[in-house]
Amino acid sequence: MWRRKDIKAAGRAALKRSYFVCFIACVIWVFIVVGPFSFSSQVESNSEMLEAVAALFPNTVFSEGANALVQTTHNIQQATSLGTDSSKGVIHDLYSTALESRGYINSLLTTLTDMLGGREIERTILSILGIILLIAFTYFLDGTLEAGMNRLFLEARTYPGTGLSRVLFIFRVQRTRKLMAVVYLKLIKLALWALTIVGFPLKFYSYYLVPFIMAENPDIPRKEVFKLSTRMMKGNRWRVFLFNLSFWHWYVLNIPTFGLLQYFVINPYTRAAKAELYSTLRAEAKANNIPGTHYLNDELLFTPYQGELPENCERDHYPLPLYHIPVPQGRRWLDVSPRMHYSLLHLALMFFIFAMVGWIWEGFVAFVKHGIFVNRGMLYGPWLPIYGVGGVSLVLLLNRFAKRPTFVFFASILISGILEYTTATLLWETVHLQYWDYSGFFLNIQGRICLEGLLTFAVAGMADIYFFAPLLDNLLEKIPLQIKQRVIILLVLCFGSDLVYSALNPHTGANITTDEE
Repeated sequence: MWRRKDIKAAGRAALKRSYFVCFIACVIWVFIVVGPFSFSSQVESNSEMLEAVAALFPNTVFSEGANALVQTTHNIQQATSLGTDSSKGVIHDLYSTALESRGYINSLLTTLTDMLGGREIERTILSILGIILLIAFTYFLDGTLEAGMNRLFLEARTYPGTGLSRVLFIFRVQRTRKLMAVVYLKLIKLALWALTIVGFPLKFYSYYLVPFIMAENPDIPRKEVFKLSTRMMKGNRWRVFLFNLSFWHWYVLNIPTFGLLQYFVINPYTRAAKAELYSTLRAEAKANNIPGTHYLNDELLFTPYQGELPENCERDHYPLPLYHIPVPQGRRWLDVSPRMHYSLLHLALMFFIFAMVGWIWEGFVAFVKHGIFVNRGMLYGPWLPIYGVGGVSLVLLLNRFAKRPTFVFFASILISGILEYTTATLLWETVHLQYWDYSGFFLNIQGRICLEGLLTFAVAGMADIYFFAPLLDNLLEKIPLQIKQRVIILLVLCFGSDLVYSALNPHTGANITTDEE
């Protein structure tokens, strides 16, 4: 009989071996499924929770302590601009509309109300169809990412070298349609059981292991996955409920950290513990010969392979070629293994590519925010040199540390911060121009750098080292050398001419603050 204490200890041990990749995976999952983190909303919700708790125990020491913590929270909020940061930031601006559209339950109620009030039937049908599509898309994201997250945490238990790409496992084995059929069927089943009130919590825990079973074997028949989960959870539903409840103190500790603890500890820790729980329940089911356990046939997921590894497989990674579902070979140009060296020609071309992508990105952000096209920067051409310098600098300085992702992440923060702050300072001190202002953002320094920007650049740096630079290197290798040489000469001439022309005819760009203002 399993014990919560043992499961948690094993989960912590597994998480310690692969913390960084698990942490990044959880951040990606939260951003896509839940939405970006907002300090101000977290402060507000924590304050409301504390005030409600204090109201339950009036005129007591506990109540006074809770009220004092609420006041301290508000003081910190005012002192650090925590309350205003959610109204600023690229992430918020680009994502807020998508988040609002995710409120499909309210949309459904509004649509039904309009329909009963005599709204035109055609528009009502279109609205309902739109809501159904929103629900389907939402659960597509939730279902595929949940299966990928479960797969990543299960592999990380046994293989500490597990990479972030395992989040896309279900796409890699091309079983997306089978997974989504189970996800939608589970949604329908739980929705129907919710009509019985009492049946919903029972069935919720009966189907608790469905996402883990699909992560192990997405080829299991739809009906069997629900039957197998129900059999494995028989006699364990109440114990699993108490297991989930046993993390309550972490959520209490999360309050004074303004939600940061949930990102750095709670999310990866609970997922690692649940992966360990599934492993334990699976082993019990196998030992008790529960019908259907023959579908749980991925033994390499729980026991390291001891034989000779296939080509290109490492000992601390899951041997994907030995998986029972044949995995299609990826295209050669999609090989994004970090390189040890890049040629000078390719680095020069990457500079212009990053600079152009940065110019397109800035223009896109401005178009989304203001509905107009703007040419950012001091140059007239379609490039922002700071993006090119930043991208190439990260490759040159951090590429040698590619096997140490934790170091790469924090080094990206440091390098990006120095580059952005230095550039902003030089622009202001030399030509009195301010191309960006982070005033009002959480943890900003003179409005020139801020925490949100540094974290964004750190993620971009990771993507640069582990994805974009190797991918571009592969693509550039396919271009004949003479063509690349002619292209780089043309780009250098255009860029140099732009520099000279811009110096003689200054272009102040868009959204720039000068000292005269």
